[in-house]
Amino acid sequence: MQREHQSSTLAHLIEIGYTEFIACSGTDMGFCRFEFAAADDRKLAVVTVNNQQDEDGSTLHRWWLEDN
Repeated sequence: MQREHQSSTLAHLIEIGYTEFIACSGTDMGFCRFEFAAADDRKLAVVTVNNQQDEDGSTLHRWWLEDN
């Protein structure tokens, strides 16, 4: 699936290899959601903050499992 880069944050995440992103907020905190699918249709959802290029690295904000 090809996604249009809506921000430099999204472009940076793709560049460093994170293609599982779903969306990033436009706020200063830089919240981004990622989803990882398992073979049994369960999904791991992850939200990170501080995803900008000039930061030292993303910080895990929250994670949870979802059933489809």
